[in-house]
Amino acid sequence: MYRATRAGALLELYFQRAPHELSRSSRYRDVQGAHAFPYKSALIPDLVLKTESQGGRRWLLIEIKGGEKRGVANSARDATLDLLAYRRAFDHALSGQVGVYGLGYAWGTELYPSVDAEIMLCSPDQLDDALQLALG
Repeated sequence: MYRATRAGALLELYFQRAPHELSRSSRYRDVQGAHAFPYKSALIPDLVLKTESQGGRRWLLIEIKGGEKRGVANSARDATLDLLAYRRAFDHALSGQVGVYGLGYAWGTELYPSVDAEIMLCSPDQLDDALQLALG
């Protein structure tokens, strides 16, 4: 985990780890427990950003997908699928959040971010704009 503060605002960055606030009541884990799985795994986003300020707490779950054969559109679709699963699994933490909670980062180019949905998609050439829109 990486933690930074500035002007009373807090940023926490988690790499391939779901912080306890997200995973403690995971519906994904609950289903496994209900079926007596001997090992209950968790859903783990590639990156999790948590910001806290006087405006409250915000989460941004980032899922990265890519591959030359897959293409940007299919990578974006796969990221969207995972982000929708995270939304359901971590509903207790994400349900009160307004706006974008997920960012699908798809290898390729010219996938422009939009704030018209709860999930934003972008390609590497658009990451700066996407982060500004999501966190702005």
